[in-house]
Amino acid sequence: METSAISHSSKLPFMQRSFRKLVFRSLQALQYGTLTIQDSEGAHTFKGSVNPDSIKAHIQVNDISTYKDMVLGGSVGAAEAYMTADWESANLTNVIRLDRW
Repeated sequence: METSAISHSSKLPFMQRSFRKLVFRSLQALQYGTLTIQDSEGAHTFKGSVNPDSIKAHIQVNDISTYKDMVLGGSVGAAEAYMTADWESANLTNVIRLDRW
């Protein structure tokens, strides 16, 4: 599994940075596919350990509170954040297929 480095020089407030780290740690367990998350801190790519090329997805995080919604609300929190445009994806189907929240 390959991931990009998580920066420790973040300008995010402590709690937002903590929620972001929790989401990124969860994504390190990704088995299939590749997910790239673009946020105000840059792009972060997570590759599955079994078949990283099976599914490719990209998320653009528009509001950093998305990470809190994902941690506290799971897939429902992620869906609610999507509905309020806190994050977006050109291919939502592939994001859902990764099923890693």
